[in-house]
Amino acid sequence: MTIAYPKPHPPSPAPAGTAIHKLIHTANSALVQEAELHFHKGLKHDSDQSGRVDANSFKTLLTALNDHTPQAFQNIALGLGRKLINPQAGLAADREAVSGWLHKFAAAPEQSGHKKTTAAEMIELYWMALLRDVSFEDYSTSPLAADAAAELSALPLSVDPSSPSTNPSYVIRPVTPNGLFRGGDWTPSGNANLEHAGPYISQFLWLDVPFGSLQTDQKEARRDDHDYGIGGIPHLTVWADWLEAQSGKNYSQNIIEVSAIDRRYIQNGGDLARYVHIDALYEAYLNAALILLAAPNIKFDTGNPYTGTTFPKESPFGTFGGPYVLSIVCEVATRALKAVWYQKFIGQRLLLPEAYAGLVHRGLQPAGLRATEAKAALGDGLAVLESSKNSGGAVARIRTKNAALGADPKFDTYLLPMCFQEGSPTHPAYGAGHATVAGACVTVLKAIFQGTQTLKDAGITPMKPDALGKKLVPLAAPESDTLTIGGELDKVASNIAIGRNLAGVHWRTDYTQSVLLGQRVATSVLYHHRRDYHERPWSLSYRSFGGKVVTIGQESVTYGGQTILDGDDDLDPAREAAQLAKIV
Repeated sequence: MTIAYPKPHPPSPAPAGTAIHKLIHTANSALVQEAELHFHKGLKHDSDQSGRVDANSFKTLLTALNDHTPQAFQNIALGLGRKLINPQAGLAADREAVSGWLHKFAAAPEQSGHKKTTAAEMIELYWMALLRDVSFEDYSTSPLAADAAAELSALPLSVDPSSPSTNPSYVIRPVTPNGLFRGGDWTPSGNANLEHAGPYISQFLWLDVPFGSLQTDQKEARRDDHDYGIGGIPHLTVWADWLEAQSGKNYSQNIIEVSAIDRRYIQNGGDLARYVHIDALYEAYLNAALILLAAPNIKFDTGNPYTGTTFPKESPFGTFGGPYVLSIVCEVATRALKAVWYQKFIGQRLLLPEAYAGLVHRGLQPAGLRATEAKAALGDGLAVLESSKNSGGAVARIRTKNAALGADPKFDTYLLPMCFQEGSPTHPAYGAGHATVAGACVTVLKAIFQGTQTLKDAGITPMKPDALGKKLVPLAAPESDTLTIGGELDKVASNIAIGRNLAGVHWRTDYTQSVLLGQRVATSVLYHHRRDYHERPWSLSYRSFGGKVVTIGQESVTYGGQTILDGDDDLDPAREAAQLAKIV
């Protein structure tokens, strides 16, 4: 049978009825108001200092995303010169997995009528900023964390795992101080949430990493003048600075490295935000793979052909062994990026949290710039934000915190304190690259290793940093006895994904939807690879983020015991993508 290779980009221009088609055919007089809730960082902005995008500049971006020609991307009218990050990546095809643009992806809450959830996500981001210097270990006793948990427990912030992943609903879910900013959102009600077991930070972000003859600790280097420092001053809380960032100001990269004596392990939100600022995108999962491969009693998945007696005279290596493990982590990462980049720029184009905070500021300040337009954009989310302001919640407290940075009225803002000097990257918020790569990389690791095995049984001693963050000490029982490989892999995925939220860069739903996209990408890669192995029989299984078992075999993929892909479904990419969307 002849396999029809995919074209290098999806059909263009965009069909009538799609969001981008409607936008590109909107008159300039109405386009700027429509653009309030779309990505526009790095473009030209109106001269009235309101932070609203220039209609002509915005339309050049839409034209490029609609036409899909390389030259159209060079005609985008940028603002102060900061480049957009790789918008053409989402148009790349793939030959070892279903092409990224075919994956099903839920519309963001803001774009599907759940504006109250978007406001709730903003309130969570404000609380993240307020708690950046508090150690995760201290959340259970912190009055500030208790206040955060109380407010978030009353908001429709959480995805409902029983609703369709491609059209989710959002519900109120109780939050405890110790459960703040954790993942595991797709865990069904009543099931054990493995990401809530043990410390907030995954063992794979703390344990020493063996790398051949080398061994590296995971104490974090400190950087001044660019990242948010310990107890330091956050970035972009003044309107003029914020406006320059939205218009694409290029920031210098003169970074002062702090003395090595100040290195310490990740302990709080600011630490985690620094990690995800300059990490190699699959770094945490490559480290996890190295840690697991070095564990003396590590167990591979029971379907690995070398775990039984089928091949008694061979050891795995290039297939199903160490080099295979290390390479496939990287292999799924680039495919995850291509898939999510399509959603970012063409499928969704959601505004960044720092831009939404500009709407909040304009809508809530007595003398807000174009306040009427901002309130219209916020919709019924405005009432949620006003309630937080009037009750002394996160919205009121962020204004107080920003104002405390200086006596000048210019500090009196509702802007989101950012961890990075440049604020967010120049790409849309939804989905998240870090989160999609996280979902893909941990999925292949869960498929390769036995996720139910405890770390202790594998010969790994669970650790945690001491109070100063300078050294690791053993984690005490019973916490240390309950940590499993699968749970800690899911946790490292949520740590990295939500770490970007802690920096102010992404939304909660960027995490909840993007890890599912990454999971589907990884499953597609493993499914396509099934044709390549010489060993027989074999299979690889993993526990999904929603708690069901997925098994990739020689001829099919099953989900919760039901076949969703058979031997030839990879020859029909659209069907493959639709079936992969069933995996939660």
